[in-house]
Amino acid sequence: MQQFAFSRTEQGIRRRAIERESMEAEQRHREHMERYSHASLFRTSTSFRFVLRDRWAPPQPQVIKSKFQRIEERACKTFKVNVSALKSIRRDDKLVFARQFVTYWAIRTTELSSSQIGRLLGGRDHTTILRCKKVYPARRAKMGRTLREAR
Repeated sequence: MQQFAFSRTEQGIRRRAIERESMEAEQRHREHMERYSHASLFRTSTSFRFVLRDRWAPPQPQVIKSKFQRIEERACKTFKVNVSALKSIRRDDKLVFARQFVTYWAIRTTELSSSQIGRLLGGRDHTTILRCKKVYPARRAKMGRTLREAR
């Protein structure tokens, strides 16, 4: 008889632990849903499936950027311009210098051809890219910084 009473107590402890964990998971789920703007779509139904999905969700995939995109980002940060301005037809000195920077480093560090780089920089001709490759080191030399020739 004692063993039966002990097992019922143990079952009660387990049941309360499961209930407590379920309540904590529901609370985490509610906090998660409130944190994101699309939460209002799911507020009506808090089921165990959602709780499990939130608790053991796979990690978000990382966005892998190409070398060219990283060069563009560096140019935007350095010259305080945005990517759409780099690809635009505007010819402000600041934008031209930023494009020359992107062109030089893209030729030097990637395997892209000049026509491919031109396409990525807003549909420019390959001869424009070749000129940028030649002009950028000369402009940097005037500033006191010597760069080696790109391939």
